[in-house]
Amino acid sequence: MDATVPFETIVVLNDATAEVRAIAQDHAAGVRIAEMPVNLGVSGAFNQGFALGTGEFLLELQDDSIPDPDLISVLVARAEAEPDAGAVGALTVDEQGEVSDPGWIVWRDGVTSAGLVGGSRNPDHYVSCRAVDYHGSAGMLLRRSAWESVSGLDDSFYPAYYGDVDLCFRLRTRGWRVILEPRARVQHAGSMSTSPGFREFVARRLREQFIDRHRRTLEHHGEFDPSPSAADAELARAATAPRRPAPPPPTPDERSRLRARLDVDALAIVKRERDVHAAYADHVRADAAAESEQHTARIANLEHRVTEYEHRLTETQQHLCATDDALQQARAELDDTHTALQDALRSLHQMSHSKSWRYTRWLRRVGDGPTRSDQPDT
Repeated sequence: MDATVPFETIVVLNDATAEVRAIAQDHAAGVRIAEMPVNLGVSGAFNQGFALGTGEFLLELQDDSIPDPDLISVLVARAEAEPDAGAVGALTVDEQGEVSDPGWIVWRDGVTSAGLVGGSRNPDHYVSCRAVDYHGSAGMLLRRSAWESVSGLDDSFYPAYYGDVDLCFRLRTRGWRVILEPRARVQHAGSMSTSPGFREFVARRLREQFIDRHRRTLEHHGEFDPSPSAADAELARAATAPRRPAPPPPTPDERSRLRARLDVDALAIVKRERDVHAAYADHVRADAAAESEQHTARIANLEHRVTEYEHRLTETQQHLCATDDALQQARAELDDTHTALQDALRSLHQMSHSKSWRYTRWLRRVGDGPTRSDQPDT
């Protein structure tokens, strides 16, 4: 880190394994380690870490983040230049160096989209500081007075997701702006500690909680639209947040609510964690049952179709047998007719060569009607 700005490092271990604790102890020089006996979740852990700090500014960093050396000095300089900035976020890139968090926009239904300028993930295309709806918790600098004025992060967004969105929305409601400083950079792997299924379940569940709280604010946001033009319009909406004087300092009531959040009830936290995983187990079971029903329905449909094909096959076979019988009968009749014709031809041939046939031809012709000559042929 840049030594031009004095800083302290606080590592919060959330019900960490022995291996993680050992790694933390191996790097404990100049670091304050706060071990939590239970998993407080992301929001709860940040609150505990911030409460232990003494500085004017608080920097959120995830355990899978790698900050640029000048990250703190750039963020602090921007915060000092913008007295109404309650939070200043760094331009976050992934392991390939592509932009992953340039500040975010939030649609009316609570869905979030990265505020990519022109859809670009090239960090060189991000040069202007601008206001955003929210910034993620990897590389976001908070003003301590702003954090206190909203009574900290809400740890009911447990264990993760939407706590940072809710925090930024409450900061904005309190009169603070949330801005992006693209000159500050941090690399963040992101979503490495949870399975995709659990992550999707928790995010969907907490999105509903977030919507319930901020429904009136979200009415001024656009309907979700994946087109670049719609995203640009939402970016422009967020960026129009006007500069203003710094909001008033935290009230005694706001500080009191923050102290209540910092009072950890380990039993309640464990119950909360149990309830989340129990709900996820119910969700998985319901999905499995629905999938099983779908498979059963598909199998029944296929079996029905197989039965229909078997009926059609039987009918076709019967039709073919009847057709074959008819053909055999027709062949037999044709053979009989052919034999009769052959016999008739032989008889005619024999008759045509007999003398009685030749001498009686004129009598047959008289019987058939008048002819050119009534005289018998000689």
